[in-house]
Amino acid sequence: MDFVPSINRLKKPVTILVGHYGSGKTEIAVNIAFYFKQLNKEVTIVDLDLIKPYFRCRLIREDFKARVIRLVAPEGGAFYADLPILLPEARGVLEKSLNSDEKIILDVGGDDLGARVLGSMNDVISESKTDLLFVLNHNRPFAENVDSVIKKIREVEGAAQMKITGFIANSHLMEQTSKDDVISSLEISKEVSKKTSIPILFCAIISQLGDEITQNGGLQFPVLPIERHILPPFIAPPSGFKRPPSVV
Repeated sequence: MDFVPSINRLKKPVTILVGHYGSGKTEIAVNIAFYFKQLNKEVTIVDLDLIKPYFRCRLIREDFKARVIRLVAPEGGAFYADLPILLPEARGVLEKSLNSDEKIILDVGGDDLGARVLGSMNDVISESKTDLLFVLNHNRPFAENVDSVIKKIREVEGAAQMKITGFIANSHLMEQTSKDDVISSLEISKEVSKKTSIPILFCAIISQLGDEITQNGGLQFPVLPIERHILPPFIAPPSGFKRPPSVV
């Protein structure tokens, strides 16, 4: 599946991912970083998930190093710590983005609690150069209907002191995700988009399933094919998973 038409919709230098806990933000952030690198972009990914230690992009730092992608995350003994550590380097990366062609991806913790870190860096985030994307996964708690999703969007915007600029529809149920799950979940995404006037930029789908759906003409939005790269240490890897779970 060709990722270029979808990823090219992210034209601004900074992409920030927010959303509910467990909505798939980190996996999408990693995939976006890898896609930009395939386009020969200079890429930095900033781990701003100060909330959930088992699903942080820092867990695959060797993968980033192999692709020459800069990872901004705590070092040394604090690397795996379950601590709310905000690095000065994160501010420096955002300040640099004001005059750079580099692609910068920020993976932010879940809900409005995780989004507070953005409010604390409001002075170095240029909204004109930033896509603030809400990962909309209606299979997560408190995201089952349109009103609850919109309520969470407003809470996240308030905490971040920024407006959401786009949605990523992501209906994943891990390996149990079906074509019907993807199609049905888009109905809620489309209704939320209609009521908020926030556009759906693309639909994130596990690569194999994305091929099946697009070949059958089941979507009206660009697809962002997703490969799974992150597993917590307490979950056995699914069949075909290419790397061992990270050790914490």
